[in-house]
Amino acid sequence: MWGVVAFFAYDNVLEWMRHPLVMVLLMTVFIGFGYLFATGNLFVLSNLYHFVYAFAMSMIMGTARPNLS
Repeated sequence: MWGVVAFFAYDNVLEWMRHPLVMVLLMTVFIGFGYLFATGNLFVLSNLYHFVYAFAMSMIMGTARPNLS
């Protein structure tokens, strides 16, 4: 998280405070990633990515939707 803050530090970070939705979404992503990393469940992100990809391809190709397994 500090890397991202340092990257955006050249810009006015206090300007983000005017848009709290951006900060809340960013913090939620970092907290969720940290939780998944700490509990050893990073595979959930991989499974989610593959499901979203398969679902999008089924929508494009007009085939059957994938199961949530």
